[in-house]
Amino acid sequence: MIRALTLDLYGTALQPRRPVAATYAEHGQAWGVEQDAGQLMAAFHTAVHRTMAEQRMLGDGRAFWQRVVARATGCDDPDYFEGLFLYFGSPRAYQLAPGLEDCCLDLSAAGVRLGVISNADTRTLRVLEGLGLSQLVDVVLLSAQLAWDKPDERIFHEACQLLDSPPRHTLHVGDSLHCDVEGARGAGLQALHWGVEASHFHQVRDRALSAL
Repeated sequence: MIRALTLDLYGTALQPRRPVAATYAEHGQAWGVEQDAGQLMAAFHTAVHRTMAEQRMLGDGRAFWQRVVARATGCDDPDYFEGLFLYFGSPRAYQLAPGLEDCCLDLSAAGVRLGVISNADTRTLRVLEGLGLSQLVDVVLLSAQLAWDKPDERIFHEACQLLDSPPRHTLHVGDSLHCDVEGARGAGLQALHWGVEASHFHQVRDRALSAL
C-alpha cells in the first residue's frame, strides 16, 4: 500500500530549462571562463562532491555555491558568481518534469499525501512557489534547513512522520542511486530510481495508484 509519495527535486521533479554547464559557460565569457560546456559539466560535478565533503549547504547556500563555482570555473569574480546565484535561485531557470502536475493532482485526489525531500538550499522555496509545486505538495523538507542530508535515514523518517505515513507505505522517487534509492530503502521506504525505473511521472502515478 502507498499512503505517501516523496519526491527529489533537482534532476527529478525539476528540470533546468537550459543545461547548467551551458549557462555557466555562456555567462562566464565576459569573465574569461574558457572551458566549454562539456568541460564545465565534469568540473561542476567534481566541485560539488568535493565541497560537500568539506561543508554542509546551509541557509541560502551562498557560501557553498561560491566555493563550487570558483572551483568549477576557476573564476572567483563576485559579479560572475552573483549572476549565476540569482539565476539558479529563480523559477525561470527550471520547469516541472513532464506529467508531474497531473501525477500530484491525481494522487492527492486519491488520498495520497505528497512531499518533497531535497538536498537543497532555501532559494528552492522561491522556485517551488513560482512553479506552483509548493501548492501541490503537503510537506517540503530541505536539507539546508535541517541537521541531515540524504541519504541519512532521519530526513526520510521526518518526512514520513510529517506525512503521517509509515516508511513501508511511503514511496520515494529520485535520480541519485546513493542519496535517493539506497537512502530511502535503507530507511524502510519504497523507492523508484528516476531515469532508470521510471522516466515519466505518469509511471509514478500508475505505480502509486495500483498500490492503493
